Order: sequence, then structure tokens, then C-alpha cells
Amino acid sequence: MLDYCGGGDLSHFISSRKTLKESLARKFLRQLALAMQFLRSKGIAPMDLKPQNLLLTEPPKTVLKIADFGMAQLLKDNDHGASFRGSPLYMAPEVMLGKTYDAKVDLWSIGVILFEILYGFAPYHSSTIEELHLRVLNDTPIVIPSVPETSSKCKEVFQGLLERDPCQRDPCP
Repeated sequence: MLDYCGGGDLSHFISSRKTLKESLARKFLRQLALAMQFLRSKGIAPMDLKPQNLLLTEPPKTVLKIADFGMAQLLKDNDHGASFRGSPLYMAPEVMLGKTYDAKVDLWSIGVILFEILYGFAPYHSSTIEELHLRVLNDTPIVIPSVPETSSKCKEVFQGLLERDPCQRDPCP
């Protein structure tokens, strides 16, 4: 059972506004971090974080809530998955490669979501899954738009989350 979320999903929220202010991105990121902290304390990794699975309550006090735990995984100490999970645009490189992975795949997804909140599109947008995989796996640099202007701290955060090597992926660089 989930509370009523009359604000729709984050995908619709972003597309109806094109880009969001950094202050709102920080608010949503904080809420998502708290939700993830709670889930991790219960040993749960969502494994399919994307704007369509993040619901919003109605304004004026908009709260972000994680929905759709269909691909969620219960984590044990040093638990590593290997099955293909998630939505391609938000999928971590290690999942694309069929390697073993852990809950850090959610950090990658959060980095993609943060970028999309700030700029209105995903960092590795492409027209086909094959092209997407090539961009992510071939170390294609992320092109950061000059508009809207984003603080260096915010850029550091999403770049830390979008580190291709999961051992180097850091939510707080």
C-alpha cells in the first residue's frame, strides 16, 4: 500500500517543466537519499530506479516516493546479483556487461536521474539500446550543458554517481 501521490511521476514532472532548479533537485535528491538509506537498513535494493518509478505527492509540500519494487532485491552481506535488471537508460555499466553487481547499481541510476532533473534529458540519451550501451561502455564523456548553470558541487555529485567503475562510485565526492 502506498500513499496517494497526486503529483504524478517524476518523469511527467520533468517533461512538463523541461528542467528544474538546482534547489529542487537538491530537495528531491535528499528525499531519495533518505528513502534509500531506509531501504538499505532493511536490506532492500530497488534495482530499477527511474523517474517513472518516483512518485510525487501534491504541492505545495511535494514529497518524492519510490514505487515499483518489482525488480527489488533483498541484500545479504556481500550479496552480488548477476541477472539482467533495470531499465536500459538508467542501467549501470556492470549490469549492461552481465557482470556481478551489488546495490551500487542504484547509485548509478540516481546519477542519471539527477542529471535528467537538472538538464531535462539523460546523460547518455540515444535512439537505440545498442547506441546507449556503446556510449556508456566506451567511456563516452558526459556533455554537460552550459544552460542551466549548475554549481560545481552538484556536478561533482552526479559525476561521482556516474562513475563507471562501481568501486569508485561515490555519492559524496
